[in-house]
Amino acid sequence: MRKIFYAIVLGCLVFGTSLGLVGKGNIAVSPVPPSLDLSIKFVEPSGNNILDADEAGKIVLTVKNSGK
Repeated sequence: MRKIFYAIVLGCLVFGTSLGLVGKGNIAVSPVPPSLDLSIKFVEPSGNNILDADEAGKIVLTVKNSGK
């Protein structure tokens, strides 16, 4: 399957350039990649940071993109 894909791409490049079908175009690319900050917090009702018997807790995951 890969060989067929590569053959089609190569054929388009070869025949496209020989027929004058290649032109210029603008592609918008985000200049700055995201800058992700991650924090994980454990929360439980008694406040001792230990999950006691019959106690339910939560894990809070916060993701912040501080990029431009």
